Amino acid sequence: MKLVNKLREVKCMMSRIPDEFIEVLKEIKMEAPPRNVVDWLEWASRNPEDAKRLAEAYRGLGRSGRHEFAVALLRGESPDRAIESAVEDDAECRKKRSLLSKVIADAKKGGYRFTTPNGVECIVVRDRSDEGYWFNFKVEGEEIGILYGRRSLLCALELWGSGSAYKHRIKAVLYKDKLYSPYADIAKAIIRAVEENMKPEVLTAVDP
Repeated sequence: MKLVNKLREVKCMMSRIPDEFIEVLKEIKMEAPPRNVVDWLEWASRNPEDAKRLAEAYRGLGRSGRHEFAVALLRGESPDRAIESAVEDDAECRKKRSLLSKVIADAKKGGYRFTTPNGVECIVVRDRSDEGYWFNFKVEGEEIGILYGRRSLLCALELWGSGSAYKHRIKAVLYKDKLYSPYADIAKAIIRAVEENMKPEVLTAVDP
């Protein structure tokens, strides 16, 4: 008798869950413990209107947002909290893609300009040999170029824009018409000079 009653409870619960929510769960490719799935279904049964709105919000997410939703569920967040995290992540990704598109377009035409928090002006231009993008900084009247690979463009923009040097995947450093390996001590000092808005001569042995 207890089994029959339990089955009736399950049937009743399933009847209150919107089909749209079920379809969302079907799309999640990650393996989820059965207990988690039951929790999600119970939530949808108790909150059918919220479950419908969740499904609608999920349909508007991009790949990154949908991945974040699945990850948030699996780390134990409730469906409503998971969709909030996913929407925020999706909005951030769209913002980054929009910025990247603008920078790439401007870099081709003459340069994308920004100023770091410590007051260093920078123009981002595409490398003529298509090796990546030059970040051309003007520090205390001195011009310094840092060449990044194409895949590093967004990371470099974000970090320099926040006031910190992006020191990874640098292809070359240009100063006083000389190219330096990013691994050379002098190149590291030049990058630090940009980060601290100081004349490179203060931190290097380069003659003025």
